[in-house]
Amino acid sequence: MLIMISGLRLVVAALCGTAAALTLAPLYLWPLMIPAYSGLLWLLNTAKGWWGAFLLGWVFGLAYFLVGLHWVGQAFLVDAENFGWMMPFAVFALSAGLALFAALAAGATRRLSQPGLSRLFAFALFWGLTEWLRGSILTGFPWLLSGHVWAAASHSLQAAAYLGASSLGLFAVFASAAPATLLTASSGRRRPAALANLVGFAAIGIILIVSFGRVPEGNGVMHPDVRLRLIQAGIPQKDKWRPELRDRHLATYLRLSHSPNDQGQRPSFSHLIWPETATPFFLARDQVRRDSVAGSLPKGAVLITGTPRLGTAFQGQAQLRNAIVSLSSNGDIRPIYDKAHLVPFGEYLPLRSVLATLGLNKLVDSAVDFTPGKDVRVV
Repeated sequence: MLIMISGLRLVVAALCGTAAALTLAPLYLWPLMIPAYSGLLWLLNTAKGWWGAFLLGWVFGLAYFLVGLHWVGQAFLVDAENFGWMMPFAVFALSAGLALFAALAAGATRRLSQPGLSRLFAFALFWGLTEWLRGSILTGFPWLLSGHVWAAASHSLQAAAYLGASSLGLFAVFASAAPATLLTASSGRRRPAALANLVGFAAIGIILIVSFGRVPEGNGVMHPDVRLRLIQAGIPQKDKWRPELRDRHLATYLRLSHSPNDQGQRPSFSHLIWPETATPFFLARDQVRRDSVAGSLPKGAVLITGTPRLGTAFQGQAQLRNAIVSLSSNGDIRPIYDKAHLVPFGEYLPLRSVLATLGLNKLVDSAVDFTPGKDVRVV
């Protein structure tokens, strides 16, 4: 077959990786899960040994992350005149490194399983394990997990309360890759392959039923004393951290927070929510600005906002945290959560000791990298 030509297999692997990325945010083209993962599993069956499978998996992962992580390059456009040219190289390098996890899953699948049902089970298992590994080692990078496809509909996410995102991803990959077994099964193995497909899609159906049944429509618990107001000022990243604009940015948030609604009514809220690092200064240490914000809040109301926070010093250097804090109307402030998974080139510079010598330390807005929080938890 024409597709057996090595170069074309790599192209097909890249197309499958692209399709897999499109099943996630923001497009959520979830039907592409089937050609994406069935296509990859079928390619693994045609690979020349585990090394060929490793290469196919890497190309799949490269396309997957190039499409899914293109937004990381926005950090280079803050000062596009100086660093814009680096954007494609940095995004490619990051994607190429993360693609090694997909390559590892593909190589292990080819090496440790036989064609047929055992390969299908091995593929889903190794894919899930390498996604967990990617989200756990070093600082962790749990973006673009296959389980995130369930976010295409809010109801379908409810099963995550029972199974977790990793398990949902495993089921999704298993069901999506199962059709490949029908393509490669011999005449005597078609019935088990068909059964595997039936089991996979039945599992998806059961998960959806459980999800839709967990939160019946219109049966949510109402809290009449809780009124939320969510603010997004849309301040350009290139202006956000300029010291001379801090007061202007703060004034913008305060104006939006207290502006009348569409009916011309004065806002009434119990909780005011500002976005990540909405205050480009240390809110906990800036008494004047903190009092200004607290004084603008209705009595008993609370502001929940993102802000930089100085943590405990380590080896003589302060630890900079990307934090969520709460501020009450009487001025009391307390940390809620320190962001644990940080964005490369946006919140920290990978290999700073090396890249800083090349002048790339100016890619991030601070001379000090943000330090990850200690744990990941629900707040």
